[in-house]
Amino acid sequence: MKVQLSVDSEDCDQYPFPDANVLAGVFENEIESLWPQDTPKPETVEISISTLSPGDMKEQNKIYRDIDAPTDVLSFPMWENNGEFAPQTDCPILLLGDILLCPEMISENAAENKKEYFEELCLVLAHSFLHLLGWDHETEENETNMRSRQEIIKSKIMGEIK
Repeated sequence: MKVQLSVDSEDCDQYPFPDANVLAGVFENEIESLWPQDTPKPETVEISISTLSPGDMKEQNKIYRDIDAPTDVLSFPMWENNGEFAPQTDCPILLLGDILLCPEMISENAAENKKEYFEELCLVLAHSFLHLLGWDHETEENETNMRSRQEIIKSKIMGEIK
């Protein structure tokens, strides 16, 4: 299975972003291990990643979550059905979903957490990627599992970059 990323980060030159091919490779490996058993895999999975200003992110957060403030990341999974990942299985190319990032908010979070920006970015990319696969943090058990897996993915992204 191949992962194709569509990355729109034109207005964020001051914020580093992982190489799209490296990120796609990490996501490919993760999809292979996390894809539901007994579910046919498409030939290609597409993920869209866009960066937004704080104002634009605030607007999206208000529309989709009814929260009138900017946030670091929003994920829009295409194949979640009642909290379960249920991808379409009859197409060669599967649009997995969209990830919206706000580099300014990621930077603020990094500073608050005493982390480097790039580490925080890799964390939110891993977190949002898991949401596209139907993972959530609505229960304590799910949150523990998600935090553990996102740390693994974050480390893989960072390890591939260094």
